[in-house]
Amino acid sequence: MRTAHHYPTGTRSASYLRCYPADTWRMTAHREMLSRHAHRLGLPEPVVFIDNGCRSFDPLPRLEQLLGHAAEGLFHVVLIPGSWVFSLDDTEAHRVRRRLAAHGCQVLEPPRGTRP
Repeated sequence: MRTAHHYPTGTRSASYLRCYPADTWRMTAHREMLSRHAHRLGLPEPVVFIDNGCRSFDPLPRLEQLLGHAAEGLFHVVLIPGSWVFSLDDTEAHRVRRRLAAHGCQVLEPPRGTRP
């Protein structure tokens, strides 16, 4: 697992979540899990982007906003609970990961077995 010294001062992090149907608790458990993971890695509290109630083939405005910010260099690390947040279709999920990587963002997931 990465430790804090791998991330230089000023590294900015974000997290992305998507849930369908809408989660009235706004994915609190996943948000807290990603926050703890960021803390363990020595990252600042992630800025949270949520497309709550959106299916993976619907427009995902918060994901598009995150991609735009990544293109501007505003984030260096994006934390997710799994690629399924980008899309249930593996090909599309990998495409989003590649877009983030092309903008210099490292996409990180908590280790397997980490509970929300």
